[in-house]
Amino acid sequence: MHYNSFRRHCSNQNNSLPFFGFHNEVGTLLNSILKDHIKNTETEEKGEVWFKPSIDIFETKTHYIVSTELAGVEQKDIQLLIEKNILTISGEKKKAEINNETTVFRNERNFGKFSRSIEFPEKANPEVTDAQFKDGILTIKIEKYIQTEAKKIEIRTA
Repeated sequence: MHYNSFRRHCSNQNNSLPFFGFHNEVGTLLNSILKDHIKNTETEEKGEVWFKPSIDIFETKTHYIVSTELAGVEQKDIQLLIEKNILTISGEKKKAEINNETTVFRNERNFGKFSRSIEFPEKANPEVTDAQFKDGILTIKIEKYIQTEAKKIEIRTA
């Protein structure tokens, strides 16, 4: 890109900060490089490859709803555990096997083991849960312990 068109492009993004768009792009690039480097350094030392699936958490009056993006993961490779008010989602996304006649041109998808733990602010009821896996999305619905009406406590004399 020619400098004048670059300057025009950046100034169109935000007139008060002419290099705002460029600054954001460089920051995003450096962040992704450093994040990948740190992740790879930690896992290479252990001889393992890890990836971090994206998670959305919703709350209603009576439930927590956790939605996790697990495209390419088989249902049999996913484990769910609820202990106290902590949900742990773990498993493994296996890398596709490539035969000797195939050359990899680009490989950007993440593979390997994963484990995400979510601590809920209120106690979750592990007895009332529902988990569904459809189209690569795992959706977990966990009921909250609901406090019943206030209870008057009698004080005994000693």
